[in-house]
This record gives sequence, structure tokens and C-alpha cells, in this order.
Amino acid sequence: MSEYIHFYNKHKNFLFYVLSFICFTLFVYLAIPFFFNYSNFKSTLEDKILLNFGTKVAISGDVHYQFLPSPRLKIKNLKIKDYLNEKKYIGKIDTIIVHVPFRKLVKLKTIDFEEIQVVKSDIVIDYENLDLYKSFFKEKFKSKPIKFLNSKLTVRENNKKIFSVTNINFAFNSSESLDSIKLTGNFLTDKISINFQNKHKQKKPLKIILVKLDDMNFNLRLDLSSDETKYPIGSFDMRYLSNRFKGDYIYQDSAIKLLSSNFSNPYAKGAIQGKIEIKPFLYFDLQVEAEKLNFKNIFKDIENLDSNEQTQLFIPNKSINGKLSLDVKKLHTSSKLVQSIESELEFRNKDIIIHKLLLDLGKIGASDIQGKVITDQKYTKLYFDQNFYLDNNKIFFNRFNLKNFSDINNLNFAGEINLSNFLLKLNSVSFEEELSLEDLNFIEENFNQILFEKQLDSFFNYLNLKYFLELVIG
Repeated sequence: MSEYIHFYNKHKNFLFYVLSFICFTLFVYLAIPFFFNYSNFKSTLEDKILLNFGTKVAISGDVHYQFLPSPRLKIKNLKIKDYLNEKKYIGKIDTIIVHVPFRKLVKLKTIDFEEIQVVKSDIVIDYENLDLYKSFFKEKFKSKPIKFLNSKLTVRENNKKIFSVTNINFAFNSSESLDSIKLTGNFLTDKISINFQNKHKQKKPLKIILVKLDDMNFNLRLDLSSDETKYPIGSFDMRYLSNRFKGDYIYQDSAIKLLSSNFSNPYAKGAIQGKIEIKPFLYFDLQVEAEKLNFKNIFKDIENLDSNEQTQLFIPNKSINGKLSLDVKKLHTSSKLVQSIESELEFRNKDIIIHKLLLDLGKIGASDIQGKVITDQKYTKLYFDQNFYLDNNKIFFNRFNLKNFSDINNLNFAGEINLSNFLLKLNSVSFEEELSLEDLNFIEENFNQILFEKQLDSFFNYLNLKYFLELVIG
């Protein structure tokens, strides 16, 4: 130990000079980029960003170099050129921070960026071009680490905003075996996080997508791989509050085919099969088999809605188009009148076509309903043609406490219900014979006084159905 101390005392001045020289050399090396003329370097930087990240930009602000906390270039005020039309811009960037490799500080013109940070960007893209931007990102975006901080993304259609994601923090990293994306931000007043992993070097390449919305208590996991025919196949598991939907699917010819899936929520439990077409328009053809449908819970939640919210339940969305086959094996209702349901529905723009709605009434018989829900500028109306097929008159009359004055084989009702104000209009009623216009007006006037009283609450009330039958048959 004493030998080391003796050596240090003897050569300490020399060591000081050596260390000072190294520090001075390092400082000079780090300071060299300060002497560059960056105003003449902007076009080169634009080309370098294009080369490294596949994105064309236009720099209008200043370019500064700083070596703390690490060597980097700070580029101010950039515009992002549209990949589809270079004469247009799809966004702007407040600051880009380019991390410079230490060994290439004196060769900025030939530099190969290690990492780039985008701070406070504002990007707007058109919904109809999403697939093209997706293709660009997949094929031309270079595998360089990139981060977005405190940024904003807006998606629009026909120059109208569809949605925005704000306060975005985004990170993309790529290696020989794994591509990863992490995104956090604010979406629809909620915090959203998306994690994506592409494990492309495995025997069976696998893509994993995780989506989470905190306030909505929404979680989604997608596992995606490719089969021998190269069609993406995978599984999904979606949870939202007390709702769960999971199963397997295949993506083929711009359509999602549900191979097997099941769902559960406070209202129903069962399985779904079918397909959902994505292009050129959203369209579905689904078969739903519900083991049970708890109408008590549905009605309870409907009762908690105000009158305006109740009305909105019956206004179809024009974007929802497709066919739905819904079979319910068991219903939980207060009246225990309907045992099961078989239905075939078609959603067409803002209309709903009821091709079949078969209600199993147990020992009483059955009821078959056909009709449509039409929405115009003023009202949403249900047009219906309903038949009751009675197997047992005695049980039927006892069930509704009606006077059994004759045998009835079937009942037919045709008319319309204004779902905006819950008023009934009858076109025809017949059992032994067709009722007169005077009788129809009498039934309408008396029944609408009750139906209109509590709107939707009255509409689904079993006692009101009993009262309606009393008016018709009595």
C-alpha cells in the first residue's frame, strides 16, 4: 500500500496533466458541433429524418446542439408532409430531439441517428386513408427508436373530427426478434394505454395487443398469428365493467370471422358466431344463442333512465348494418309469460326489419311478430303484425283473468307504436272476426291514456298487457 502512495506522490503532477488533457480533449470533441452552421444544414437534416424514419418534414425553426445530458440536436418548428400528397401537411411539431452517437459528432452530415424524440406534435389524418397510413407505417417506417411526448392525434372524416387522442406519449422500438409500441394518452375524457408486441422471429410469429381505458374499466387483449394459409388467426378477451366477451377468430377477405366465442353480463349469457365485414363498409352477420336473458335487470336499468334517454334507446344508429339471429333459451321476467325467443333481425341504415320474432308462451301457445322500426326526421315508429296462437283457451283466460266467453284459436293485431311518445295506433284487430273502426278507436283512446302515462315503464308493464286484452276481448 505504501508503494502505491509513494508512486502517487512522485507522479501526481503528471497524472493531473494527463487527466486534464483527457477532459480538455473530450470537451473540445463535444464542443465541435457548436461551430457548425445549422442554417445551411436543414435540408440535410430533413433528408436524414426521411432516410431514418421514412417521413418527410420541413424545418422552419432553429437547430441547436447541446451535449448535456447527452449529445443531441434540438430542431424547432417542423411540418410533417403528407405521405399521400407531399404538397399537403398532416401535422406540425414543436420540437424534435435527435440523439447523436458520440463517435459521430464530427460527421453530422453522414450521421445515423440512434433515437429521435418528438415533443408537442399535432397530427391530423383522414379516416378514409387509415389503411394507406397503416401500410406506410408497416412497409416504409424504418426500425429506429422513436418517442412522441405530449402530442395530439386527430382522426377526421369529410373534414369533420371523429375523435382525438391528446397528451400522447408514444414509444416505438424494434429489434431482430421483437417490435414494440407503447402508447398512453387521453381518449374520450378517459386515460388510454395501448401496448403492442410483434414477436416475428418465433416459429409461429405472434402479435399481442393490449388496450386499457381506466375510467371505463375496459380491458382488451388480442393475440394474432398466421396459419398455413397466411390468414391472421387469433383469440380475444374483452372485459368492460361486468361484461366479458372472449373467443377465437380469423381475419380473411377484410372480414372478422368468429369461430367460437362466448359472452356474459348482468343481462345475458351465451355464445356468438358469424362474421363482421370491415370493408368497404361495416356489416355483420351474427348468430347469438343466449342461455338466458334476465329481463328483470334490463327493465330495472331502463326505469332508472329519464324520458329522453328512454326515447333514445329506440333510435337506431345509421352506421349499424347487418343481420342478427338471436335465440334465447330462457327468460327471467316478472310475469313469466314468455319462455323463450327465436328471432331474425336486419339492421338497414337507420331501420330495423323484424323478419321473425317467435315467442314461446308455454302452455298458452306462441306468438309470432313481424314488422319494422322506421326512423324519419320527426319520429321513430314500430310497425307490427302480431299473431297469438292459442293451444289452451282455459289457461289463456285464467292467466290474464279474462272472461271465457268463447273458444279462440288465434288473435291478430296490426298497427304501429310511436316510440318517440309511446302512442299506439291500431290498423286491425281480429279473433273471431275483425273489429270495427269504432272499436279500434275505443281501444286506442283508452289504452293510450295508460301507455302515455309512464311512457316506457308502462310499455313493458304486464298489467297493461292484461288491460289491453280486456279492451280487445271484453
